[in-house]
Amino acid sequence: MTEERDDNSAEESGYTVEELNPDQITSAFQPIVDLASGTVIGYEALGRLKGREEEGFRAIVDRIPYQSWGIMLDATLRSALHRGAMRPAGTHLFVNVSVKQGWGLKAEDVKAALTQGPVVIELPERVERMVDWIQLQRHLEGLDLQLAMDDFGAGVGDFERLMAIRPHWLKLDYGITARLADEAWGRRLVKALQMVMEEGGVKVIAEGIEEVKTLGWLRETGTRYGQGFLLAKPQSIEKGWSRIIPMEDLVE
Repeated sequence: MTEERDDNSAEESGYTVEELNPDQITSAFQPIVDLASGTVIGYEALGRLKGREEEGFRAIVDRIPYQSWGIMLDATLRSALHRGAMRPAGTHLFVNVSVKQGWGLKAEDVKAALTQGPVVIELPERVERMVDWIQLQRHLEGLDLQLAMDDFGAGVGDFERLMAIRPHWLKLDYGITARLADEAWGRRLVKALQMVMEEGGVKVIAEGIEEVKTLGWLRETGTRYGQGFLLAKPQSIEKGWSRIIPMEDLVE
């Protein structure tokens, strides 16, 4: 799940460049859930501003000057890998990276996080040349990292990238997920996509699950994994790690 910045949103930032400290950045973790059993199979790391965690990523966007955005992205990645290494053993850690950060990753950066289970890099959409996608993929897989295509269905050329890189995970954009309850055609498309991905060994995650009826339709299409506020909100590690989501409480 890509949390993006609007470059015009921080014109009245809460911090000046001089006041910024990367230690102000922390992470919250949103469970990724097996929709059949309710078992939490992994967590997506999401950047947060210390003391304003409940405001979500928007707190960073609204308060960090544009000139310091690169510093804050690096701090977000460091926090995700460091705090993500404390997750329950056997679970996946999903981490968003920019293209520059992906190329900059080294084995020592991910070593601790890998001791608890697989680390999945959510590939950025904004890579113009297909050869750049493939080269970045080789670099990341060389570090024993898994790959996810994020926000599938929201970008131009998604199917071309899907065929080129054959990711381990495919994350359906929340815009598709939200429309399933009202569009039978969309449900048939998702079901067909799920079947094809399963044959190719690609696991599908539906993002943005917020309504019970959407959850019901996803389960009917055979979509195995999901994340969203209906299942669990992002939370800091100080509040613990969710391991099981009681699915029976979410069924109409």
